[in-house]
Amino acid sequence: MKAELAHRTVAGLKEAGINFVSYIPETRLSEILPLMKADESFTLVPVASEAEAVGITAWPVRKFAEVANAGFPRNGNHCSPNAML
Repeated sequence: MKAELAHRTVAGLKEAGINFVSYIPETRLSEILPLMKADESFTLVPVASEAEAVGITAWPVRKFAEVANAGFPRNGNHCSPNAML
């Protein structure tokens, strides 16, 4: 990836309000990760698998879903918050 594209990508993430990023360390991110690590507005979490990345990144969604479902009976006819991902 060219350095200019890496800078534009990171700027686009920041402009979109994204500040929490989980990632699998790999060479394709070698231009982007140093830029994000140098920017204190990003929280970066390296993970071992895509499933782990989704679970960690979606934590606020799961927490909201649990709060939204509080007090309702849980039975086999409800949709698990994890199934909504």
